[in-house]
Amino acid sequence: MRRAAELELALSPRPAGQTLQHWLYQELRAALLSGRLPAGARLPPSRELARQQGVSRSTVLAVYEQLSAEGYLHGAVGRGTTVATRLPAPQPTPRVPASTALRLSHAGQRLADSPFPREAGAPLRAFRANHPDLNAFPLAVWNGIVARREQALRPSGLGYADPMGEPALRQAIAEHLRYAQKIVCQPEQILIVASAQQGLDICARLLLDPG
Repeated sequence: MRRAAELELALSPRPAGQTLQHWLYQELRAALLSGRLPAGARLPPSRELARQQGVSRSTVLAVYEQLSAEGYLHGAVGRGTTVATRLPAPQPTPRVPASTALRLSHAGQRLADSPFPREAGAPLRAFRANHPDLNAFPLAVWNGIVARREQALRPSGLGYADPMGEPALRQAIAEHLRYAQKIVCQPEQILIVASAQQGLDICARLLLDPG
């Protein structure tokens, strides 16, 4: 995970006529109140923030000191500057006018009105629809294979892959089908999908017309 010193904090452009210190103070304070910088988050060191924003370190130190005096920040030697757990001002709740409320397309509204609940993170139970017995999955074998593949990863493996699926996997599937199922096919005839539902969706798109 990248540290705060390695990330550039995005700030709005400085308005004409506004001093650097006032601009930086307003931007950091707004980030704190809006939750962009959550409680306990570590701010970049003063030298790094000064470099990122093209200002002097004394400007950053003055802003940090002002925000600390107002109760927004905490600073400790050796631990850096962090956001206070309790902010002195309540977090604003923006109100969206009715005229600018989000409107979905017809397809999006049908999805939003779907009667099928999302069960992500639901506890495992018997006979749950569309879910196999996850306790029967060979996790130890799988984790061992994943660890070996991660160690063998090369830059060439970080780009876009074959849209049909990993060629070596399709070759292994073809050999398995030929040996165990008496199905003779070539790797070029095999398509790797994320689920049976995706496979049915692809078939429907290829074979069926509206109506």
